[in-house]
Amino acid sequence: MKRSSIALPVLIALVFIAGAAFSKPNTPPKSFFHALRPTDEIESRSLPAIDLAARLAEDERLRDEPAPYRVAYAIPLRASPEDAGTWETIPGVGSVWRLRVDSPGAVFLSFKFSDFELPAGAELHFISVARRYHDGAYTERHNRPPRRFGSPMVPGDSAIIELFLPEGSEPASLELESVSHGFRDVMGMGAFAPRGGPSAAACESSSALASAAAIGPFGCQRDINCPEGAPYQDVKRAVAEGYDGQYICSGQLINNARQDNRYLYITAEHCEWWIDPSTMAYYWNYENSTCGSNDAPLRFSTGSTDLYHSAAADLQLLELDGTDLEGLYDIYFVGWNRSGETPTSAATIGFPSDKPKQISIRNDPVIDCAAGGCPNGWGPNYWRIDLYDVGVTEAGSSGGMLLDQDNLLVGALTGGVGTNCSNFEWDEYAKIAPQWASLQPFLDPDATGRLWLPGKDHADVPGVPLFSAWGTALYAALLLAAGSIAIRFGRTAGPARE
Repeated sequence: MKRSSIALPVLIALVFIAGAAFSKPNTPPKSFFHALRPTDEIESRSLPAIDLAARLAEDERLRDEPAPYRVAYAIPLRASPEDAGTWETIPGVGSVWRLRVDSPGAVFLSFKFSDFELPAGAELHFISVARRYHDGAYTERHNRPPRRFGSPMVPGDSAIIELFLPEGSEPASLELESVSHGFRDVMGMGAFAPRGGPSAAACESSSALASAAAIGPFGCQRDINCPEGAPYQDVKRAVAEGYDGQYICSGQLINNARQDNRYLYITAEHCEWWIDPSTMAYYWNYENSTCGSNDAPLRFSTGSTDLYHSAAADLQLLELDGTDLEGLYDIYFVGWNRSGETPTSAATIGFPSDKPKQISIRNDPVIDCAAGGCPNGWGPNYWRIDLYDVGVTEAGSSGGMLLDQDNLLVGALTGGVGTNCSNFEWDEYAKIAPQWASLQPFLDPDATGRLWLPGKDHADVPGVPLFSAWGTALYAALLLAAGSIAIRFGRTAGPARE
């Protein structure tokens, strides 16, 4: 649905207001404002060294299998405010618990909790020891029934977990399960150097080793904001890179027939996010502002729920946590086509080797594996591309959408043969049509039987002409009502990193 230029500024303002009502901005931790112990005087835990060369060799052996792109190794580490860390009191304010974690040589760290339940007023932050990065506050609004939580990446090889409890607060239930040692310079983590502690040299050595193992040249790839990406400027906003503590994959928000902005996210089953979906981090708007500008920002949401996954079809559908992804990330919901008709041209958007959003384009029809022509592939329920006219996929692209000639999703990337521009042979994408019986309850919950559905901007309201005065007024009323409800019940979305 198109919007008029007259209504657009009003809608943008309303979305901003609603976002402010729904979300709590990223706030500095209490240790930034109060005289607490230096970080080298609080209790610390050090992770055991990992044999990075051996781990990379293991990953290399899986290169030709459908597998997500490993960027970190999760190392078990049990700790809680009851048995580790340092407590300090801020008179008249509350108490602060901090634990420093060191993993020499890491490019970044992230944390996974097996128990996560914060009381009212509590604030949880993750801070780089160099204090060039902090993430939070996470509050009781981030509690969810699984009582599990996964943090986004924190740059450097040392990080602080900080918990604040106001005076009179109930205790928090916080049990650290593992720490992920990031060995690849992804999400621009290396830009936050210098890293804390005495292990910077080791970290540089680790980063060099990871770079040496990186997959191939990138000369034929194209940023989504290069000229070739011009026809995809709406649909690109559906795409987010997911991180589960070890692996990254691509994926995207998908529209449903009710067009109610439900945060449905489709990706590849082999990414295995269904195993622990509540601990996921999703990175939004991760793209260069102009062609090759290398300035992609860090913005993320946390948490999700598995709705459907099938190893046989290599498809997974999740629902993301949060209450106002629209206000934070300018999102889009990609449309779909389940007719099974062979696309006359195609494109995919994803994060090959964690490069900010890249576009790969096929100008000719794709191959329908049900009709033959897919030797050594995964079977009839896949589309194959044996040549891209623009770009190429790599590890990290898994789960990225296959778009048909109308920019509608018809499949998600499983994998293929060839790892760079010079040796690419083919990719295959799991079709959504053969899995429709399982996807239909979510993508067409009223069983309308439609074969295709257009994409949708987050600001579009189905059936309401936004260019009309009454349509704009109705939309404003809906947003203000939603904001009022959010304030009443104290709901919030995850933080955005600007």
